[in-house]
Amino acid sequence: MVNTVVEIKIKMDDIDYANIIKVAFPVVKKKAETETAMWATVVRHINEPDESTIEGLLKLIPESVRDMLVEAALEKYKEEIPAVLTSLAESKGLTLNVTDVEISIR
Repeated sequence: MVNTVVEIKIKMDDIDYANIIKVAFPVVKKKAETETAMWATVVRHINEPDESTIEGLLKLIPESVRDMLVEAALEKYKEEIPAVLTSLAESKGLTLNVTDVEISIR
């Protein structure tokens, strides 16, 4: 068998920033520790965000920072994504092994 590497790019849109912040709030809070902007100061004082807090944060956090938070949240699960994709392929009768996922926001 030839050892060929195939790369697949996945594009995402319609990102649910509110849900990402809710699910990955520990990642958001950790990112806020290294930031000096007002949004980071606010985040550092939140323990468990409710819906209205998250909606308020979305108005406060600039788009570039929201994208950075999405990237950080995905990075948190980076080790699990290849196994999920491999399992999905196998469930469709495709034998392959997803070995790595590169995450970047452009």
